[in-house]
Amino acid sequence: MGLGVSAEQPAGGAEGFHLHGVQENSPAQQAGLEPYFDFIITIGHSRL
Repeated sequence: MGLGVSAEQPAGGAEGFHLHGVQENSPAQQAGLEPYFDFIITIGHSRL
């Protein structure tokens, strides 16, 4: 799965990752994530 930073904050850090690819038969594909359309902004309860 390819990921790229989606938006830099002026104070540093980022507001998530833009999905560039989803591996076949992966949990991400089973969850319905779409490359180029979806962004990952949290993992669990932690904001990226």
